[in-house]
Amino acid sequence: MKQADISRITEIVETIAKASNLGNDLRQVDVEPGDDGLGGEFLRVHLHVGHPERLEWDNVSDMVMSIQEAVQAIDDRFPSIRYRKAA
Repeated sequence: MKQADISRITEIVETIAKASNLGNDLRQVDVEPGDDGLGGEFLRVHLHVGHPERLEWDNVSDMVMSIQEAVQAIDDRFPSIRYRKAA
């Protein structure tokens, strides 16, 4: 199973998110490994944004797909993307 360094994945996610229509509202990106409890590994990707309640799937779907494709090109773990309100 190929696994990239978390800092490299974070860098890729930040680049894609900042270039998207979400870019101006993006505050921080956190990526951490996760385990589904059944031996399956995945990546928790948290995008901290100013107003996550305003996000609509139509506005972020292309970005989410771009992140998933870019991460899976270098890492076999699936990136589970979540939005959090920035502190």
